[in-house]
Amino acid sequence: MPIWQGASAAGWGHTFALAMAANDAVAAAVSVADDPGLLLACDGADGRSLACETLRMNNGVATLCGMSTRPEERGRGAQKALINWRLRHAAAHSYRYAVATTQAGSVSERNLCRLGFRPAYAKSVWAPSEIRS
Repeated sequence: MPIWQGASAAGWGHTFALAMAANDAVAAAVSVADDPGLLLACDGADGRSLACETLRMNNGVATLCGMSTRPEERGRGAQKALINWRLRHAAAHSYRYAVATTQAGSVSERNLCRLGFRPAYAKSVWAPSEIRS
């Protein structure tokens, strides 16, 4: 799990303690609750981690989550490989449907669209610019 956590934190750009703690908590929960759960793409030549993702399979729906690629490894096809692996794995277990979430206009959205996904709806996420007491 530490290798997955490192790849995830690097891909998401987590550098401060609270973000790292949240990243670790997600990894711990997924590793216990889901099968196969945490997935990692590694370089075939030297074994270093390139990207990570998660897979949740429940009630006939495969949920592709947590797509994160190390910035220095982007553009090598690791995310596409992990998406395809998860779709094949779900199909092998007789799952017919898959869903994913992504930021609008992102490379992840483009990759999902190239693999046959289409947007179902948009969601706004609001955060305060400054927390006041």
